[in-house]
Amino acid sequence: MAMVRRVVHDGTNNPFRFIRSRLWEISVFTLLTVVIMLVCFWGRPPHLPVLVKGHVPKMRFDAPFDFVFKSNVKKKQAQEQAALSAPVYRVAVEANEPITDAYRKLIFNTEEKFDDLLAQERERRVEICSEIVAESRVAGLPGRLGIQLSRVVKIAGTRETFTRVMNESLQLLDALLRNGVFEEHSGGEWSFYAIRGASADLKTTIAAGRELDAGINSVAVREISQPVNQRSLALALSDIFRTGLVPNLRPDTEATALRRAEAVKKVPDVFV
Repeated sequence: MAMVRRVVHDGTNNPFRFIRSRLWEISVFTLLTVVIMLVCFWGRPPHLPVLVKGHVPKMRFDAPFDFVFKSNVKKKQAQEQAALSAPVYRVAVEANEPITDAYRKLIFNTEEKFDDLLAQERERRVEICSEIVAESRVAGLPGRLGIQLSRVVKIAGTRETFTRVMNESLQLLDALLRNGVFEEHSGGEWSFYAIRGASADLKTTIAAGRELDAGINSVAVREISQPVNQRSLALALSDIFRTGLVPNLRPDTEATALRRAEAVKKVPDVFV
């Protein structure tokens, strides 16, 4: 009896089946790896900084060696600072004319009534002098200045002496205004400003007032012989003319723009 042997092939020795199994495992592993990388690292910034030309980096860089480079940012900052340099001021000579014209009118109107003023009693003389002050439009309170003007008329005694002391005092005031006067509280600041047209005699209101007082005192001493009357005359003249001693510096916009543009041009390259 012949025996028939039946061979059952289980496929363990089939190489293609093994390869297909390995490829499937590798594909699954690769897919999982990609998924894990996407989940863990997608959207995270790179370890190395991203540098974009023309933009300031968000982090600090330290080089292990010394180097310098031209910084346009620093130069622009320096130019912006130069553009804010101190403004230029000028002495407003045109603002002086109304002041001096008012005093000239005061002197002229008083001269016309001088003889009548001397003949009046004190109260009436003060009243007339106050009216003259108001008509002349001299700065200050007419009542107060009227008292001082009446005192000058009385002490001077003659029209000629009155005219001299008043005109000489006015000349002192005019010279101070032409040199330039500014407020005392800003005295520390003006040293940084450019004053176009101002001489070295530019003064604060307080310093100019002291100089005016000293000049007027010299006028009184020269014109009046009695010491008591010299002092009274000097005080009266100072009260009258100090009211015209006002700040007369004005901003010069054109000169300021030119000065600042020149300062911007002079800014050198900045190396850091």
